Amino acid sequence: MQNITGKVIIRGATINDAVAICDLRKILWQATYNQPEYRQAVQNQDFTSPQQILTFANSIKGGNHSHLVAEYQGNIIGWAAVELIKNEIIALYVASDYQGKGIGKAFYRLLMKKLDTNKPIIIYAVMGNKRAQQFYHKNGFQLIAQPNRQEITEGLKQHKLPLVKMQLTPSAKQDCLAVSPSDSHLA
Repeated sequence: MQNITGKVIIRGATINDAVAICDLRKILWQATYNQPEYRQAVQNQDFTSPQQILTFANSIKGGNHSHLVAEYQGNIIGWAAVELIKNEIIALYVASDYQGKGIGKAFYRLLMKKLDTNKPIIIYAVMGNKRAQQFYHKNGFQLIAQPNRQEITEGLKQHKLPLVKMQLTPSAKQDCLAVSPSDSHLA
């Protein structure tokens, strides 16, 4: 685990962050989905092609998504995003060396402020990503659909992976939705 000296800043992503997000996404997907059944699909994905970078830049500047990045000493160390119309969290990743330092929790709180908490909030997680499932379960999400092979459009295009669908209902909202002033600047 990385020793953090100074502040981690969580801010809205800009189109200038698209390359760094794609680079980080590649590293994080390779680390998260290193099980044999996912390895080939991840290795075959071109995370950093000009088309992927353009897709991310367009998503960042478009109105249907909201992207956040965590920055430490000028480097992007985390990325999170929501799909606003679907009321869905589509990404929440923190580099391995920086996990366990409150960055994921801060991302979560800030993402929840962007979503309509009066409606169900959805997350799809790859079945093999137990850490994500545990994180969301701890924050009130319940499993509502057993593993189902679905295409992941956020990452592994053209590949079908087993996903679980989790939902947070308005009645199950957590009191952690309030954004603390320190969420965007973590010491």
